[in-house]
Amino acid sequence: MKKLFAKWLSQENRIIKNNEDNKDRNTMKIEILYFADFKDITGKEREIVELDDDNRLKEVIRLLMKKYPNLEKLLWNENTQDLNENISIMLNHEAQPSNASLSITLSDGDKIAFLLPISGG
Repeated sequence: MKKLFAKWLSQENRIIKNNEDNKDRNTMKIEILYFADFKDITGKEREIVELDDDNRLKEVIRLLMKKYPNLEKLLWNENTQDLNENISIMLNHEAQPSNASLSITLSDGDKIAFLLPISGG
C-alpha cells in the first residue's frame, strides 16, 4: 500500500511540476481546419496546434509537415522553398495574400484553413 501511495504521489508531483513548467511558457493555441485532401491525409476535420515562441504561419506549416509527412507534397514546393502556388490560406475566415503567407503572424485562438483549387462544372 505504501508503494502504491508513493507511486501515486510521485506521479502527482510530476503532473504539478509539468503544469508549473507550462505556466512559464508563453504558448498559444491555433485551430487548423482540414478539408478535401488535407482531411484525407490527417484523418481529422480539425486540430489544435500549440505554438511556443515562433508564432508565424511558417512554424505551423513546419509542425504539420513533421506530423503528417504526406502533407508536404500538398503544401510545400521544394524548388521555391515556399508554399505551393495552388494553396489558398484562410485565416479567421479571410483569404490571405499568397506573397505574405509564410510571414503571417498568428494570435492565440486563430483559425487556419488550407484550401486547394476547386474544379468541376
